[in-house]
Amino acid sequence: MTLGDLLAQKRITTALVVDDVCDAVPTATDIGPENEAWAIFNDDLTAEQRQLIEAAYEVAKDRSFDELVSDDAYVAAVWGLRDTLTEVAAPLFEQYLADQASDQTYVDVVVQKLQELGLECRTSGRDFIEAAQEVDLIVIDLFFNKAQDEAALHASKRMLRDAIEKRRATPPLVILMSRSPRLEDKREEFRDEVGLLDSGF
Repeated sequence: MTLGDLLAQKRITTALVVDDVCDAVPTATDIGPENEAWAIFNDDLTAEQRQLIEAAYEVAKDRSFDELVSDDAYVAAVWGLRDTLTEVAAPLFEQYLADQASDQTYVDVVVQKLQELGLECRTSGRDFIEAAQEVDLIVIDLFFNKAQDEAALHASKRMLRDAIEKRRATPPLVILMSRSPRLEDKREEFRDEVGLLDSGF
């Protein structure tokens, strides 16, 4: 019996791949409040460009720049204006875009493999709780930001726990994925804190 046959026999027909690469907008952590490009960005902004940002995010008028670079909403505003801000914003998002392109190739491979097994496959970023309610299998990234730190690990555990809590009577299968060498060390912690019976990788 092939794996595809086994999945069909067990009525595993739908899958959701969850990875922050699928998010349309970066967070402050994704760009990094300590990113040296922020200081250059702030120095190079013209008065007109500052007005554009403040129009998109009015809170920016009353807060220090050091606070703003840690604010997801501010980062989202700058991201949304990046084509208008042109070369001023380009260095700020250069590494993020390169990381996104690299990570997307891995997600594409996962989706392709699942589809080859006959599964109907969707993808989602960090806002996946509702999408997780109707699928048989969830493949989820171990870390939910580019820093791959403890906060990122905590976020993926918390969000998956919240998603599964709504369907404890019919929980999905869960597979962890990560390019990090910490995956094997963290899988049991992830399983126990989320409340899974087991976890694969």
